[in-house]
Amino acid sequence: MCGCVVGKESRGRLNTVIFERNSKTGRKLLATGNGRCNLGNTASSEESYFLSGSSLSSELKERLSFEYTKELFGSLGLMIKTDSAGRAYPQSGNASSVLDILRNNIRKYGIDERTDEKVNSIKKSGGKFIIVTQSGEYTAHCVIIACGGAASPVFGSDGSGFELAKALGHTVTKPFPSLTPLSVNDDLRPIKGVRCDCEIKLQSGGETVASERGELQINENSISGICVFNISHYVNLAFSKGEKPPEIAIDLLPDVNINKLKSFIMKAVFASGDIPLDEVMTGIMNKKLAGFIIKRAASLSPAVRCSDVSKREIIAICNEIKSFKLTSKRSFDFTKAQVSGGGVRLDEVDLKNMSSKKAQGLYFAGEVLDVDAPCGGFNLQWAWTTAEISARSAVLRCLNDKNK
Repeated sequence: MCGCVVGKESRGRLNTVIFERNSKTGRKLLATGNGRCNLGNTASSEESYFLSGSSLSSELKERLSFEYTKELFGSLGLMIKTDSAGRAYPQSGNASSVLDILRNNIRKYGIDERTDEKVNSIKKSGGKFIIVTQSGEYTAHCVIIACGGAASPVFGSDGSGFELAKALGHTVTKPFPSLTPLSVNDDLRPIKGVRCDCEIKLQSGGETVASERGELQINENSISGICVFNISHYVNLAFSKGEKPPEIAIDLLPDVNINKLKSFIMKAVFASGDIPLDEVMTGIMNKKLAGFIIKRAASLSPAVRCSDVSKREIIAICNEIKSFKLTSKRSFDFTKAQVSGGGVRLDEVDLKNMSSKKAQGLYFAGEVLDVDAPCGGFNLQWAWTTAEISARSAVLRCLNDKNK
């Protein structure tokens, strides 16, 4: 996107090169949105992003709107559609359409795209940047660092952008994986493979830090699903700071009031005589999950006869259903992260034009900055928006200095 905007704004008046470490551009883009590329969200606003205490400039807030993103892609020739949840996709439903449009525009504007050329270092010398790659040395008037974070290294995101920023005087908040499954200390093997609608909360000191509603997917020693991904930021951030992570509390029946649940189960159990308790519970929830809850909450066999279950044990089971608690386990695995948190500190960047406050002529775009967001297209929308702003700003600077 930086290349497209630079080409469009400069109209051939600047010599522009994109250095790409992979043999092909856009590998990570093709994998987004399950191959459909969820490139934005109609609900995008400043409140959609984790900003580490910073606030956005009015210019950036305005451009983070979905209408601006839609207009930006429309100018490049891409038609966009949205679903009922506000998620935006290319009209074709294929991520390849987004990549093709971007690459078509780069060719249209004569941008030099060099693949298999990783940037090893950038330094400032005499008002210019010296860029050293594995193939040679280059001089540039302006540089945009737009190489992502550390998530999904299989696609080329190895965190090297953070090192380039540090070498140019910037402070980098320790990167951590975000939008990830959450590893837990609890043994969940008996309920591996269970999926259920739930409300998941993170609690610390009696306060709710974050909550999400959605489908929970249970694995041997971890939980996943979009609702889990969206709260993983808080857990992994705590671990990155060496702090105790918030406790996970899951409401396995979020649409059922606790008192109504107790009343319903008591009536069902007390009317069932010698029928096994887990058979009665199948009318309420997944049988395998119910058996696990019965053991955990009341230390009972799932096959215990209903006539042998006390009121106290039923209350304990109901409480467990409404607040199924797990403890997080540190798992700094960027290979399973969709994005990385942390990055170049925002207070060292002029958010009006995405320029460095440390090195004139240096700009930033995308995930290399200390910003991340929940699932739903927000992270890609941040990438497009900051790319457009940084590219316009770099072109203006280069042309003004050239005219001088």
